[in-house]
Amino acid sequence: MSVEDALEAVSIHRSGSLSLGARLSATLSAPSVSFHECVPSRPGDLTAAWLAKALVEGGVMVAEEDVLSISVIPVEAQGYISETVRVTLELAPGATGPSRVIIKLPTVDEGRLEVAVENDTYEMEYRFYEEVAAKLQEAEVPLARCLHAAVDPVNDLWVLVLEDLTLKEGYKPGDEIRGMTYDQMEAGCISLARLHGAFWGKALPGWVPGTNEIPILNVVQAVQKYWDSWRGSDVPTRAGVSTECMAATECLVANIEMLERMLEEGPQTLCHHDARSDNIFFGPGEGDGKTSAVLLDWQFIGRGKGCSVDVARMVMSHFEPSPDGIETQRKLVGAYHSELLKHLSPEDAAAYSLDDCWRDYRIGAAWLIFNALVWCPKGPFYVPDDGSRSSQLMANHQRYVKHYVALDVASLFNEA
Repeated sequence: MSVEDALEAVSIHRSGSLSLGARLSATLSAPSVSFHECVPSRPGDLTAAWLAKALVEGGVMVAEEDVLSISVIPVEAQGYISETVRVTLELAPGATGPSRVIIKLPTVDEGRLEVAVENDTYEMEYRFYEEVAAKLQEAEVPLARCLHAAVDPVNDLWVLVLEDLTLKEGYKPGDEIRGMTYDQMEAGCISLARLHGAFWGKALPGWVPGTNEIPILNVVQAVQKYWDSWRGSDVPTRAGVSTECMAATECLVANIEMLERMLEEGPQTLCHHDARSDNIFFGPGEGDGKTSAVLLDWQFIGRGKGCSVDVARMVMSHFEPSPDGIETQRKLVGAYHSELLKHLSPEDAAAYSLDDCWRDYRIGAAWLIFNALVWCPKGPFYVPDDGSRSSQLMANHQRYVKHYVALDVASLFNEA
């Protein structure tokens, strides 16, 4: 299948409306990409023969016969819209190649697959590795290598073969339940600052959507679809949302279109949009005792306000909005801002003060409340009250609402 045929198939296969995928320009030209009808759709479809062919096509291995067998197990921290597995390879004696790889496949959950297709998440992550990753490597943003991508555009199958970072000494995955240390959060701020600095105020490819153009991240759509369900469910009670915080949230609903406009304000840059600790690997950093943060899961990349949608997302989950907590958040925002300025032109650096950065961070508290509405009973990611994962999500939700009050986000709407 040619590149042009593949893109046409994407457009024809999708439902009549012009989705983000149907508007993609450019070419699917990476040498490590294959177009064929045998793309695995679930972990059970993976075979040693298919993986060997993929790694040879990706230039990672020399001969397909060097992969004798594979074993497949789910990764510990599963994503919400992908099936992610760790594959161990038995190699022929003397063969060179990875002993393990990570493979991401489409989810088998119909509801979440619908979300993935609506938001073009699989194609977005492919585009990231094809067109964006190299620039971020130049900006010294730590990344996991993509070893191969297999595409079946007719059936919306986009499969990524990635390096397994656990093979690197000292690297460990983040965990939203265990939380992050201060050093880990600071490392995350550094990586995000480099990401944002690389594309600050620059024109982005036409296929890159804005925050409000990504359906599941659009705050107005979140209110329209999920607000009544959230307000009338047990989620606010389980999250411990106080009467004061509920009133503040209802006030925010009344100003939702203003928040939407705030998220479109400049300066804009390329954002990760899902920079939670589950999507970060931590390893040795630059200098003794330093930590580096490898950002993973690029399915929601888009144009946006970096500190509002990325830094706030990563940091606010791990702090109660106490005076000490807010002071620590100011320190982390300061670390982000300091690193960001190193990657901006003198003109852009002078135009973006630490006060501007802190204001954007506060806007993030409002955005996160509605980002959390997808966990309501009618939302695609609802989690019933069934254990530690549910408890942690509820704790994070409570923090977002409390942060909105503690950071006096309402005053931003009064100033606008």
